[in-house]
Amino acid sequence: MVSDIDCIKKWGEPQNTVKWQAPILSNWLASQHLDDVEFAEYQESCFPAKIYMNNNMHSAFTRAVKNLIVSDNLHKIKTWDGCFNIRRMKVVKNGKVVYGNKHSLHSWGIAFDIDAAWNGLGKTPTLDLGIANDIVVAGFDWGGDWKTKDGMHFQLINI
Repeated sequence: MVSDIDCIKKWGEPQNTVKWQAPILSNWLASQHLDDVEFAEYQESCFPAKIYMNNNMHSAFTRAVKNLIVSDNLHKIKTWDGCFNIRRMKVVKNGKVVYGNKHSLHSWGIAFDIDAAWNGLGKTPTLDLGIANDIVVAGFDWGGDWKTKDGMHFQLINI
């Protein structure tokens, strides 16, 4: 599993500057990665037309979206809850969700969240397992499989 240390070694500490972000982050555009039929289906989903993410995530994310379309699972996702966000990782301490000391993998744009309201950190995931599988086989780890569940969260397996 990818850690914040792996990301720091590869890309450095996350920074809210164009100089740091420009070489590693860019907009994934649905119109450029999907064919016309897939794009029409995608436009009816809750996902945005462009998503700012790590360049290393473009192909795996495209595979995940295509898997979700083929299996007719894309429309089952209720909310897109973000990808790139420089922040500390959330952890559960004494039954409460707090920010820890490590950087979240969202800080490098290699993670995204869906259906967050129903799949909170530390809660039993309610995400459809077909959705999770479509994304996992595309190259992501799912937080719903972890000891401390995070059913909204997906992150690249490899960087």
